Amino acid sequence: TQIFGDVQVFQATKSLMELSLKSTDVTGDIKVFENTNGLEYFDLASTKVTGDIQVLNTTGQLKVVHLPNTRVHGDIAVFSSTDTSELTSLSMGNSAVFGNISALKSADKLSEVVFASTQVGGDIRVFESKPGLLAVICSSTQVTGDVQVFENKERLMFLDLSFTQVTGDVKVFVGNQQLQILKLASAPVFGDVGVLATSEQNGFSVLDLSFTQVVGNIWVFQNAWHLKELYLGGTKVTGSIEGIVSWSQAQVVDLSDTLVTGRLTKRWRGCCRHLRILKLSGSRVQFVPNGDDLINLMNLQQLKNPNLALLPALTTLEVSGCRLNCHLQDLLLPLGACEHVGTIKAVKSGLTGELPNLDPMPPTIVETGIFLAQRSSLASSLEFIDLSGNNLSYIAAVPGASQTLVLAGNQQPLRLAKDALSKALKHGVFVDLRGTQLHDQTNREAQILLQENVMRNTSQRIYSRPERGYSCYDLDRNSTTLQVSPPDFLPDEWCACMAGWHGMGTRCTKCPENTFSEELNTDTCKECPVNTTTDKDGSTSMWDCKCEAGELHALNGSHLCGCPEGFASSGVSCVNCAGLHRNCSDRFSDVASADP
Repeated sequence: TQIFGDVQVFQATKSLMELSLKSTDVTGDIKVFENTNGLEYFDLASTKVTGDIQVLNTTGQLKVVHLPNTRVHGDIAVFSSTDTSELTSLSMGNSAVFGNISALKSADKLSEVVFASTQVGGDIRVFESKPGLLAVICSSTQVTGDVQVFENKERLMFLDLSFTQVTGDVKVFVGNQQLQILKLASAPVFGDVGVLATSEQNGFSVLDLSFTQVVGNIWVFQNAWHLKELYLGGTKVTGSIEGIVSWSQAQVVDLSDTLVTGRLTKRWRGCCRHLRILKLSGSRVQFVPNGDDLINLMNLQQLKNPNLALLPALTTLEVSGCRLNCHLQDLLLPLGACEHVGTIKAVKSGLTGELPNLDPMPPTIVETGIFLAQRSSLASSLEFIDLSGNNLSYIAAVPGASQTLVLAGNQQPLRLAKDALSKALKHGVFVDLRGTQLHDQTNREAQILLQENVMRNTSQRIYSRPERGYSCYDLDRNSTTLQVSPPDFLPDEWCACMAGWHGMGTRCTKCPENTFSEELNTDTCKECPVNTTTDKDGSTSMWDCKCEAGELHALNGSHLCGCPEGFASSGVSCVNCAGLHRNCSDRFSDVASADP
């Protein structure tokens, strides 16, 4: 609710038994509940209360304590000196509590324990004596131990020990009929995922074993009709994505950085109707259909027959780092009737060709007819596109719904259709062209935008590459949503070789030893004055040139080495003339020519 205020108002309510102010704006220190001896149900979750949980030592026989997402703190050792015989639910995730979970040893009736994202540690063996556990959520904590302790927890429904040091073989979860959500991401657990997928007694809806040591073939999940979310990224699992076809309830599938292979085929038509997120980046998947399958999926039959839809619920597709090695339109056009795709990431995927116009698409086959002006659903849904590091040649149009278009690091000069860049920037689309050279035609359009003050460059050269000897103006980020690398964008207009280098724009060469340059874009480096040398290359001033004897002085528009009055140069050092009976009043005197 919208209730607010300080819990101090409960100062006099020492007979309080139940308090639930979850997700309100109440504040104050929980010390006010000290000596509230009858308190059994205490729920201040997601509020702004503070204080030390040591106060719970005086609140009687607690059954429910919910203080997650608050500012409370303290050692959970308080529960070792508190009567926890009736405690069933303890939730303190995302708070500043700490301590060892062994403090819960006597809480035999516990059904729910939540310490996620706290400094709590200890061995999970303490849960072995808790037969009624329904949920244990201790992700991102310092807990340790072996998952073996959960082998006979027949009522366990939710277990999250992600980002902990808990280890063990996942086969212990075989037969846990009630376990619906199992999350062990980045924990050092191991085993074959097949034992979890093939057991008829398991009914996982969410299985997260990403970045663990599990192995297996994803085909084993073909009969896991109940599975809604599967995360196996960063593991050694193998198999073909063709196995996904039979996952009728799947909503999220993450197989990124795995050994999984395969590509779309016509068997994908009409399947995976609930699949929203498909992450395959860094895997061996080629994804894009080929041959007869490409011809089949290019035919957008679903526009007339929804039962033949290809991934109708898809919102996010990630295939970065996969060896697609195809034309970009072969990736996009089979998805042309997908109404919900908002994100496509295909970085460094071997894509070539052009980003086609999606409104209308190129000539499109629908059943037996050819449509010349068919609008793609992607034109209305696609908001984020990352095609960095590919070898694209042309952008026919920026999709109409786009908010972000990343084309950084393209492998050849990129041409955008006439006015495509102008329209995108006018509509506030973030366009990232860093590390990408522009085709001459697009470059001219960009220069016109600068001349018309549609965007501006910075007043000073803030982009610097000292190791390459140049600095450049950059785009003023407050004037545009375009991002570029100045050396690739307008190298001759915006960039200049720095002092200590010679050349023009970004074509710079460091001045060799005994030479220098003091200005930007110097054609050649100047020689040091006679009898002077530098101790390194890249000198930025004549004063970096040091005399073999004496110091450098200006004389009638030139510079000569000279010794102090009373000294003369011997060629290698300045010598005191007093013992030589020579007149050394001139600072440029040398021993051989000084008058007696």
